[in-house]
Amino acid sequence: YLDNQSAADYLAVCEAYGSTRGGLFAELHSVAARVSALGSAVEVVAIGSGDGRAEVCLTRALVGQQMVSRLFLLDISHILLTKANEHARIVLRPEGVDVRAVHGNFHDLPRYAMLHAGAGKPRRLYTLLGATLANLSDELRFFRDLYSCAAAGDLLLLDYQVAHNPPEEDPTLK
Repeated sequence: YLDNQSAADYLAVCEAYGSTRGGLFAELHSVAARVSALGSAVEVVAIGSGDGRAEVCLTRALVGQQMVSRLFLLDISHILLTKANEHARIVLRPEGVDVRAVHGNFHDLPRYAMLHAGAGKPRRLYTLLGATLANLSDELRFFRDLYSCAAAGDLLLLDYQVAHNPPEEDPTLK
């Protein structure tokens, strides 16, 4: 998504599947209710935010529960980050949410101190939505890095696709 054409193609795919995201958005409202039930406010850290629609939907649902004050959008694509930031500001600023765009690579998460949890900071809700998980080159390293940035009580929300067949039935894995 680093060049203009691939970013435009990604955004076109997002728009084409916009109507099918309804199920994800409904699930995000359910997640917001579960986060709210924990009783403490969060800051949302959207890792690989892409177009930002899902992350904004989740954050807006948390606003309805008075459970969020800030959304961080992290993406390596300047074009996607700009679009996500623009959308987030239009939707969330009137709700009083501080939106921060962070241009960077989620493979280098420990480098972005503003995304780290710590003493005196609200609980963090880290998200990997929209097939971001599939873009990880080393999942184990990524989750170790994320763990090093998080604090006790922080949350992680990710979506992923379940393999069509169990690994033991996949001939390519034998």
